Amino acid sequence: MTVDFQRRTGTANGLLDVHHLRDIHDAILVGVQTVLHDNPFLTTRLPHGGKNPIRLILDWHLRTPKTANVITDGAAETIIFTLDSTESVTVFLDYPLVSIERISENVSILNEVLNRLADKEIMTLFVEGGSIVHSSFINEGLADELYLYMAPKLIGNGASLFMDDIRNLMVEGESLRFLDVRQIGDNIRLHARFLKED
Repeated sequence: MTVDFQRRTGTANGLLDVHHLRDIHDAILVGVQTVLHDNPFLTTRLPHGGKNPIRLILDWHLRTPKTANVITDGAAETIIFTLDSTESVTVFLDYPLVSIERISENVSILNEVLNRLADKEIMTLFVEGGSIVHSSFINEGLADELYLYMAPKLIGNGASLFMDDIRNLMVEGESLRFLDVRQIGDNIRLHARFLKED
């Protein structure tokens, strides 16, 4: 399985490129904080159409609201992975494209999610956010590639790619091999592969 993730900031051209990446992946994954904060659709919106990926939400305590766009829009299948009790699986019965998958706390949770996706023949996963989810995939060595968008802006104390204290020094950083660097409108897109230790 290929696990790619992105972090973006920028303009419409960069956003269009993100929609192209959504189009070529089987599934897209975010954490519940992204759902609560941004209320995204997680669909592909290209000028000439495109394939909507299966939407995956990591929501350990089933906090995704019934009014969330990923629940109500009917545009694509949505799977919510939760640690919550089995009684909670009836919450979204009125939404035929929404399903709940309970995961035991006694397993490696992200590995279990990836194994279940493989069982469903979902082979490419686009992890779109947020920073806690990005950190979790990287810390567990599950991220394969990175797409990083940079806008021509300097800001202070902006959103962080990681939400942990593991990578504060150069020696603690993740090693990457650049695959592609390109300008997309005013943005720069870096595409890199994580170098994994054998």
